[in-house]
Amino acid sequence: MQRAAPPAPTFGHKIGGRGKTYFESIVIDNLIDAFIELAADVWTTRDRMFILESVLVERGIDAAALIEAHNTLLTSIRAKGYATQAPNSYTAVPGKTSSIGVPVLKNGEVKGAMALVFFAVSMPMAEAEARFVDDLKQTSELIGRDL
Repeated sequence: MQRAAPPAPTFGHKIGGRGKTYFESIVIDNLIDAFIELAADVWTTRDRMFILESVLVERGIDAAALIEAHNTLLTSIRAKGYATQAPNSYTAVPGKTSSIGVPVLKNGEVKGAMALVFFAVSMPMAEAEARFVDDLKQTSELIGRDL
């Protein structure tokens, strides 16, 4: 006696179909689906990075230290407590402005930033640093305390 083959499994959802149902709102369901996919991707990426760094350490290579040492801009910003860009090349009219930026910190964690943007022809960056950095840093500290 021959038995009928079991029905083929279906994978995924019909295109244009509702998808997984968590709540009554399809919008919320779609947002949750997107969040789950993003979280899974981040988790996988972090896992792979951890494994790669572990393999490198086993071979005598401290990848984390090399990455930090390579990033001289970040090191400079951390040491000085501010960043400068003169002239700004990423604006609608490149080269017309320069800027000084300071982080707003709360318990050592960056919560925001403040920037002073000025016309590049109005003063050299060194003069702007001398005139404005201390006030910018002080204001940033006050804001951070009030957060």
